Amino acid sequence: MRILESVLFMLAGIVIGALLYAFFLCSPKSKANPMPDVKQQILLERIKKVAKLVTVEGEFANVHEYKNFYWADISIFNKKALLKVQAKVSVGYDLQKLTWEIDSVNKVIKVSNMPQPEIISIDHSVQYYDMHEGMFNTFKESELTDINIVIKQKLREATEKGPLMDKAKEEGLEQLEIIKLLVEQAGWTFVSTDGNLTEPQDSLKKLNIPVPNKKEENSFFN
Repeated sequence: MRILESVLFMLAGIVIGALLYAFFLCSPKSKANPMPDVKQQILLERIKKVAKLVTVEGEFANVHEYKNFYWADISIFNKKALLKVQAKVSVGYDLQKLTWEIDSVNKVIKVSNMPQPEIISIDHSVQYYDMHEGMFNTFKESELTDINIVIKQKLREATEKGPLMDKAKEEGLEQLEIIKLLVEQAGWTFVSTDGNLTEPQDSLKKLNIPVPNKKEENSFFN
């Protein structure tokens, strides 16, 4: 009889223990904030004034195959993935490189040192598909970071060799032509040492704006 009671007591203890374990394991737990507010500090180290003009933007979309292996290109030693890259590259001018001279007495504005177009920003995203890792060759976080760096560099090289730079230069000159047009319509003289600007009438034609005659021009600004 004592043996039976002992067995029943042990079974009851096992059942109660299992229920308690299941309760604490399955009950929702509040996750601790890994970055408590009292320990967060956002420091603004430097504020820099910029004057950059974006004249064109290019969108890139491509799929690349990444492959790497050790010793032999077999399943257990290699790793590979398909990379879908989407990017937007902005190209324009750093206006702080321009030199402006204003002669208020003679009403002359002179601009010089027109810079070459440059890449203002590269915004890209990478998505990985069909990732395969070998038993002895796996993807590491540092490797994925390096892949992103290489992709950004490839985008920069493709932009510098592609038509975006020429298009940005063309658009930049058109913007300067518009400034010249507005200045000369106000009775000032606009001078560019680069010599790439067209006559104001040509700028008006590009913008599909009727060219005013001298009488209309004076009556408008006077």
